[in-house]
Amino acid sequence: MAHDPLAPLKNNKYLDSISLKLPRSSGVVYGKEIPVEKGYYRILGKLTIIDTIVTVKLYYDNTDDHRKDESGWNGIYYIHR
Repeated sequence: MAHDPLAPLKNNKYLDSISLKLPRSSGVVYGKEIPVEKGYYRILGKLTIIDTIVTVKLYYDNTDDHRKDESGWNGIYYIHR
């Protein structure tokens, strides 16, 4: 449930972003190839870039709770050039 119970009715939009250093701009990039800062969970899964379509299936290696936490960015994205 949202902190603001009226939020779904307002239809507000917000911008969000993530920044990842990828070793290449096309093909398959595996999570283990994506560098993370010290103190953060390793990234698992993969990110696929084909032409203008990016498919994200990434997880965080939650070593504290011994589980894989799904990234909130998983899904299909389209690059506008």
